Amino acid sequence: MTYAREPVLQPVPIESLRPTQITVGMREVEEKRKRLRKQKPQKIGSFIGRHMIPVVLGPKKRHYIIDHHHLSLALHKEGLGDVLVTVVLDLSALDPDAFWTVLDHKSLVYPFDAQGRRRNFADIPKTVMQLKDDPFRSLAGELRRAGGFAKDTTPFSEFLWADFFRRKIKRKAVEADSPRWSGRCAWREAKRRNICRAGAAPRPTRDRGVAFADGVPGAALPPSEAYRYSVHTAPDVSLPAPLGHTSARRRRH
Repeated sequence: MTYAREPVLQPVPIESLRPTQITVGMREVEEKRKRLRKQKPQKIGSFIGRHMIPVVLGPKKRHYIIDHHHLSLALHKEGLGDVLVTVVLDLSALDPDAFWTVLDHKSLVYPFDAQGRRRNFADIPKTVMQLKDDPFRSLAGELRRAGGFAKDTTPFSEFLWADFFRRKIKRKAVEADSPRWSGRCAWREAKRRNICRAGAAPRPTRDRGVAFADGVPGAALPPSEAYRYSVHTAPDVSLPAPLGHTSARRRRH
């Protein structure tokens, strides 16, 4: 994601940061911890300065993370107490109900659990330490690093891929330390099963916002986000009339 940066130079305790999602991929968190351990102690400060956490100011001036949940949890597990944050939006004047409605409208919250089911905003953890594990989110990250799909700026795009894999693969096959679904092995296994292939990119649909090329629906996005997703990720797919501008439609060749 790309944000207008308004850094807060006063460090913010990681324990005070509020998540805007329910799950993370714990294998992703462990991978980030390994990378942090490779940093020289004298370089940690500059690393944190280069990786400020984007937040929205919410009710009671609380800092709600809208990205880098995995990094925040990894930093906490590695014993770091504070981070620098980037204030993207100040919604502190809103009451809680209005606050979550605005975040939802702007696609800055992802209230889906580890089974891919939408939950109430009240079910979102109050701290990053309470985030739940979704092994399919870890799988999505591993496949992206292995070249299975491109990283883009669409909000929560890797969760969309996680939802796609959730419908294709049994959970126990990707949990814990399954070597078949780790690193580049994950990409080879996905290709073997004909899961990741050209044309498996998410595309917009009329009813759910986003589906995948084989017809499996992904998590719903607002029409504007579905349109933006299609332009950035699957430019060869025609847009349904309700979703976008006529001039932006693409046809298959």
